[in-house]
Amino acid sequence: MPRFAANLGYLFTEHDFLDRFAAARRAGFRAVEFAAPYAYPPEEIAMRLLDNALECILINLPMGDRAKGDFGIACRPGREAEFRAGVARGIEYAHALGVPRLNCISGIAPGGDDREPFRATLIANLRLAAREFKAAGLELVVEPINTRDVPGFIVARSPEAVAIIEEVGADNLGGILSLQSERDFSLEPDQLILDYTSAPQTGAARKRHKQTARTNSEVRMNMLCKSVGDPIQFASFPGNHFTFHCNSNQ
Repeated sequence: MPRFAANLGYLFTEHDFLDRFAAARRAGFRAVEFAAPYAYPPEEIAMRLLDNALECILINLPMGDRAKGDFGIACRPGREAEFRAGVARGIEYAHALGVPRLNCISGIAPGGDDREPFRATLIANLRLAAREFKAAGLELVVEPINTRDVPGFIVARSPEAVAIIEEVGADNLGGILSLQSERDFSLEPDQLILDYTSAPQTGAARKRHKQTARTNSEVRMNMLCKSVGDPIQFASFPGNHFTFHCNSNQ
């Protein structure tokens, strides 16, 4: 029986964030993930996890200032000090919440710019984070995000993530197997990608028509079950990144 983690950024959004933990447990989930815990004291989130017998399997590193257009800063030259501070904060929250791994959102390379300095900055920052995480007993993952949802995202597909993981060369760096890139809809994840996968995820490209997204989500769910079999072989529960247009319990 597949085990799935509820992403509290997408599910149970009819509730305030701190009330989503109880809602997830009532719906039968045993694990959760969420991108940005940093607006709340770690002790408060830890109590919600404990009270609801939930495991937190993944959080993101700080992603910069969303109000100013940031969507990850790991690839941004000149912001290395901010990234290092985010690594320290991520470790603090991971230890408080019992989270085994953190996701690094790589960031956006502005259109028209030479991408190589952005890629080089990403590699250097991932190496730094992997070293700090290894000392802290944590894993690091990098997530490909399709450029339909996030134009200019520097790691758009799973093969690109694998190439970066190999170049970084850290044994505690893995990837998220993202089945929501529109370019990957028809692809079966090959063994090379699966070898680097720490956390499989399903989802729908958010800008697609709802009916198309629903159909393709069913295809990706079938791909996930066919390709990875029993998710217990992974270190993590598979995550769900669907945005529902109704009450989450439906």
